[in-house]
Amino acid sequence: MNAAESREAETGARDGGGKVLVLTRKEEEAFIIDGRVKVVILQIEGNQVSVGIEAPKDVHIVRAELVEKDQEQQEETT
Repeated sequence: MNAAESREAETGARDGGGKVLVLTRKEEEAFIIDGRVKVVILQIEGNQVSVGIEAPKDVHIVRAELVEKDQEQQEETT
């Protein structure tokens, strides 16, 4: 698969299963979500990737682990 191709992959039980779109990108390459959100790969260093996100102010962007942690805390209190 080259950098311009994409594929679908099965996700694990951690997020409830389903399919996820897998993209291959190089530094300074980007992709667009819903015509409104641009995600740019800024830098790749070892196993760490720096990502830039350009989105309208009404688009709420949160790291997944923070959402998951909040959900776990809410489940513990119920």
